[in-house]
Amino acid sequence: MLCRRILVFTNLFLIFSMPVNAYLDPGTGSMITYFIISIFMTSVFYIKEFYFRLTSIITTRKIGVTSADLTDVEILFYSEGAHYWNVFWPIIRSLECENVKCAYYTSDSNDNGLKYKSKNLVTKYIGRGVRSNTILNTLKVKIVVMTTTQIDVMYLKRSKHVKHYVHVVHSPIDAMYYNKFAFDYFDTIMCSGFYQIDSIRQIEKLRRLEKKNLLKTGLTYYDIMVENKTLNSARGVGGELTVMVAPTWGDKGMLTRFGVRPLKILLEYGYNVIFRPHPQMYISQKEMIKNIELELLPYSNLLIDTSSSAVGAMSKSDILISDISGIIFDFFFIYERPVITIEGKLDKRGFEAEDIQKEAWEIEILSEVSTIVSYKEINKLKEKIEDSINKKVKEKAVELRSKAVYNFSRSGSVAADQLINLTRGISYD
Repeated sequence: MLCRRILVFTNLFLIFSMPVNAYLDPGTGSMITYFIISIFMTSVFYIKEFYFRLTSIITTRKIGVTSADLTDVEILFYSEGAHYWNVFWPIIRSLECENVKCAYYTSDSNDNGLKYKSKNLVTKYIGRGVRSNTILNTLKVKIVVMTTTQIDVMYLKRSKHVKHYVHVVHSPIDAMYYNKFAFDYFDTIMCSGFYQIDSIRQIEKLRRLEKKNLLKTGLTYYDIMVENKTLNSARGVGGELTVMVAPTWGDKGMLTRFGVRPLKILLEYGYNVIFRPHPQMYISQKEMIKNIELELLPYSNLLIDTSSSAVGAMSKSDILISDISGIIFDFFFIYERPVITIEGKLDKRGFEAEDIQKEAWEIEILSEVSTIVSYKEINKLKEKIEDSINKKVKEKAVELRSKAVYNFSRSGSVAADQLINLTRGISYD
């Protein structure tokens, strides 16, 4: 708003400060053109502003969101999708125990959070795109908590009526491999481990940003995973091992690089295979995942898992095969079972890693967490699986987990206490 007004007044100043001549010379034509352009651009700015205000009014009425919904609410949680409910739920239930009234807005109509009924929790489906952004950009609440990154960079803007924005980290990976400017405009980051704090501090120093509150929170969804894991649920059906294949999405993902080949190798060896594509594949790589699923239809020893939570699939699996992804740490830390990673090179372009002169934590520790298989060794997956399954990994998993994850299995209550302190104006170093 301020920038727009400055532009308008600058244009007017430039126009009316020009000398007036009694005849038309070449400069006069330029002046008239400039005048017309200035008037046009100014009009566009004000029309756009009017449009967004009108859209905001219509959208909020259509969805049924009013300021009355947030009466006595100090903390609002925003979820992009149903699979984030397990990130927020441990925090919300702990806040409930403290009788703190909250709101939960989601862009997914299938979000389990919408089914949760409580006198202390206001839930609302707010749609996607322009609809959700319009509501979120005009929120009136003390604290907003989200897993979304790049606030004030992409379409989601900070509301001038919100005092504090909090990002909840939901993966045990370094901040280096988040998109550029992922955290720059948040006030507080709930970190899972020391490696995120180290990288964010480097970014702040590099960009001369004001220091944020970097909290030692942990991974809230681990609370749920620990509670729900079933160590012996349907494992080794038919006398064969159950192998979970959970590739990441994008150009560097296993499926993009190798196609269906690794999956076919496992299936033809007779393993029970649980294939869990990354949820983003169904958005960004629809055609590819559709073709892969069609090609795998003849195999009776294949289960394609698309549930909102990976807990069920991981509980049933003896070993996990993936690329460099957060799920390998989830499986290793929670289920304390072996992991195989398909070797791949991480592309730093577009990520914070471009500006940080160090190796990402997950790369440094990868060989301790998993058996790394190169492209040339794909045909030897059976031997790699047999070698890995015979390794004792439980002690190693517990040791690394204690160093890498803050407040393991109790981070929800820790996060709740941290948020309550923020509402009271208690700052962190």
